[in-house]
Amino acid sequence: MWAGQSCSVLPSISLLQKSSSSPVTCQATGFFPGQASIFWTKDGDIYYEGVDFGETLPNNDETFQTSAELDVSSVPSEDWGRYNCVFRLSGYKDEIITPLDKAAIRTNAKRPPTPVSDREVEEELNPKS
Repeated sequence: MWAGQSCSVLPSISLLQKSSSSPVTCQATGFFPGQASIFWTKDGDIYYEGVDFGETLPNNDETFQTSAELDVSSVPSEDWGRYNCVFRLSGYKDEIITPLDKAAIRTNAKRPPTPVSDREVEEELNPKS
């Protein structure tokens, strides 16, 4: 055991998808130190096809965030169970494994409510059908 090990902070992991045809983003945020890796596996092997790796970025609270995006458009839904998002933090022996699961995905397509004063914009956002 090395001295800095007790300083490891594990992330919260989220699966995010803008729409059902968008890639699924596995996002890890709130971890420390910043030496970490995140990747997708298929049947236990690292999977690179259709994967876009985000960079590790600092958060405001001295922790870090990173992400890996998986293009699921060519993945049949019965195969989703073969994919996992894996996060490894430097100095922490265990991996954090998050299965690709439709039920766990948060869609972030809905825009947060914005104060609207212009009637035209309001009607455009909420058309009367």
